Amino acid sequence: MPYKDKEKQKEWMKKYRENHKEERKEYHKEYDKEYHESNKERIKARKATLYTCECGKTITVGGKSAHERSKFHINFCEEEK
Repeated sequence: MPYKDKEKQKEWMKKYRENHKEERKEYHKEYDKEYHESNKERIKARKATLYTCECGKTITVGGKSAHERSKFHINFCEEEK
């Protein structure tokens, strides 16, 4: 980074990101693909980990976001308030 002043550095990075948006997008797309391929088992194990929600249900971490949108969870949280 060409600047030592933090404000100038932030401004430079902002312009850099705008000017190289497509290149960065392609790079991250490839990086994500490689990461998921090389860490497939670890990601799978993490998603299969059991999680006990505040509403009392036991679910997997992979299904947590879907559960939090469910009617059961929403109703439980509303009743608790």
